[in-house]
Amino acid sequence: MQKGFARPGYFFIDGKGIIREKFFDARYRERLTGNSLLAKLFPELGQEVTETVEAPHLQLALEQSDATGVRCTRITLAVDVRLPPDVHFYAPDTKGYKPIKLPLDPIPQLQLQRVVYPPSKTLYLRAIKEPVPVLGDPFTSARISR
Repeated sequence: MQKGFARPGYFFIDGKGIIREKFFDARYRERLTGNSLLAKLFPELGQEVTETVEAPHLQLALEQSDATGVRCTRITLAVDVRLPPDVHFYAPDTKGYKPIKLPLDPIPQLQLQRVVYPPSKTLYLRAIKEPVPVLGDPFTSARISR
């Protein structure tokens, strides 16, 4: 049914005319917004809406690629997590502990994709002689909505 339809493709070409990044969307009906594209290629430039939340052992920067969305475009939501050196989260799917979970309430008009976490690292807990997967370095976790 989709034979012959063009697929959205994006190229980042440097000042010398060399393609540095390229990617294509699998679905022809959906497009990244300009800000979502910038957020994908240059996370530090694609911050349309940002709010910071600070607590004694945690700092979060909440980012949204676009202030508003339109039908068939993608909006990128990201959480930049910063922890003190001696603090960690248990990685998703860690058994026997309460792992990190960044929930987002469903919105009927949006199709939400899963949260993407960075790779975990193994922390050896000497007191109980057990290795556990954790997230402890600053990381960004993103969820993309359409």
